[in-house]
Amino acid sequence: MVLLDLSSLTSLTSNSQGWTTYFRAYGGGTLLMPNLTALTNHSVTVRAEGSGSQIDLSGLTTWQGSFPTVAVQA
Repeated sequence: MVLLDLSSLTSLTSNSQGWTTYFRAYGGGTLLMPNLTALTNHSVTVRAEGSGSQIDLSGLTTWQGSFPTVAVQA
């Protein structure tokens, strides 16, 4: 299992050029971002693919942008 711990991340400024910012866990991997409270810029995609893959956004209270997308695929 691969673990990426971004627990210290509290805010995110995504690009202003119109490109999508991706957060992805796959193959049973885990992405931890429990202290991120807001995603407010442009297009952001969050995707967990495959059995056991997890993304922790438990602190997220605001998600605004052009094309916010969440996908879960088992």
